[in-house]
Amino acid sequence: MRRSIVFFLFSVSSLPLWSQSSDWMMSESVAPHRFEASQAVKHGIVLDLNADSMAFDAGMVESPSIHYDDSLQCYVMVYTAYDRRKHSSIGWATSTDLLHWQRRGVLLRPSGNVDNGDAMGTTGPCLLHYRGVYYLFYLGLNTAGYEGRPIHLCLATSSSLSADSWTYRGVVIPTQPSGWADRAIFHPCVCKVDGKWYCFFNAEGTVDGEVAERTGFATADALEGPWHVEPERISQFAERRAKGLAIQCGDPSLFMWRGLVYMFYFNLSNGVVDHWAWTTKGEFPRGWRYGGVCINKTAEDDKYAHKPFVLIKDGTLYHFYTAVRRVNRRRIALQTFQLYTE
Repeated sequence: MRRSIVFFLFSVSSLPLWSQSSDWMMSESVAPHRFEASQAVKHGIVLDLNADSMAFDAGMVESPSIHYDDSLQCYVMVYTAYDRRKHSSIGWATSTDLLHWQRRGVLLRPSGNVDNGDAMGTTGPCLLHYRGVYYLFYLGLNTAGYEGRPIHLCLATSSSLSADSWTYRGVVIPTQPSGWADRAIFHPCVCKVDGKWYCFFNAEGTVDGEVAERTGFATADALEGPWHVEPERISQFAERRAKGLAIQCGDPSLFMWRGLVYMFYFNLSNGVVDHWAWTTKGEFPRGWRYGGVCINKTAEDDKYAHKPFVLIKDGTLYHFYTAVRRVNRRRIALQTFQLYTE
């Protein structure tokens, strides 16, 4: 059974509790591992557009979320898919090595119900398998088009990965009345620490009169909620680096490594690429410090290299991301980092 992943936050059949792990108990005095872009090995595109021009994922594929599925004995990737008319849904693919992926088709389509929050689109998925139930958090769109507003965080549940088995649970984190998340909710990252669930996400909102994308979190005692959005965001460390650019700090993907918590995220301060940050176990979920840029753009992602998903397997960190070319062709790519092995 392939279970050598370290702190894969999104779901295995039993999610890790950081406070009970050996990594979590390590000293906070350890220096952070530096994810320098120059040290990354690029593997290129791992999920391209569907060659069938009529397919649900022939227009764009982006925003991967991956976990190892015990029942299927393979890795499962869920991803945002757009057809050529920019109608969105969520697709899934499987792999045994994280490098080669086989498409499995549509996983979740819009419910068509405005009350569910996803009448016109489903995007930005995060899949967890917990106590025999699949929990699919996703962004619900009630307007047609790419990221059509309004956008809320929705939930669907199922006992299997069959496309016709999902129960729509509706909106679990709506846009807030005011503040950093008052316009749109984006890209959830869910984990459990000390018996409490955390959902990190970025949102478009208004702070000091400025509309921008910032990152924060919500908490809950159960995956179904209710979820409480923390009024104070966590992305000030990145916002201060904007240097006159529009603030955009989002798409958080968290993982644990040797006693520290890391976050890969998208930011504009050094180009339209993914960056990394870190905090200690004592300061979590706050106390974030800027790390640096973790990816160098090449021809396949010369416009954007963003929307990360990170997991660790056998001492290697796998950094999946959305690669966007100048022609706005969105595909899913991979780069890896070798971690400490001693």
